[in-house]
Amino acid sequence: MLAFAAALVYGSGEEAARNSKKVVLNLEKLLDNGFEEDRAVKLINSYLMVGKTEDNFATIDAMIFDPSSGLAEFIKIGACPTFVASGKKVHRIETSSLPVGIVSDVEFETKTRILHAGDMVVMLTDGILDANAEKKEEAIEGVLSSIKNTSAQRLADIILQEAVDANFGMNKDDMTVVVARIV
Repeated sequence: MLAFAAALVYGSGEEAARNSKKVVLNLEKLLDNGFEEDRAVKLINSYLMVGKTEDNFATIDAMIFDPSSGLAEFIKIGACPTFVASGKKVHRIETSSLPVGIVSDVEFETKTRILHAGDMVVMLTDGILDANAEKKEEAIEGVLSSIKNTSAQRLADIILQEAVDANFGMNKDDMTVVVARIV
């Protein structure tokens, strides 16, 4: 199994980055030690709720991929849509749930999808998505449907540059893109 996970803690700067890293590392540890996704997320939610005196919440965006079966399980909690480019088609994977750390009983759902060789999975933060305020998801889908035969790194660079260009060359928010190509 391969797992990609990202967490974005409310806020920006070094403290939010440290807290995001803690959430990701704790999620990875819990999953690696056999915890079911539901239990792992509930433990992380409890951790964020303990001693809460101010906003302290995190979005979680994770993919657990089994290369032998091609099965990908997406855990999306308060996160932006994930995009899967398969040939000329682009599929959006999204859920509607609150981030962890807001309410004591976090509710979320997972989505599954079979991935094939050549598929590209794109996970991103709202800083990327909101850069093109008018089109949002459609802008990402447009890039994915027009770019073929490129590396995952090159695709991530293109998406990031498009977002920066849409903001007149400035980063208005944290911008993160993770691209994985299934081989």
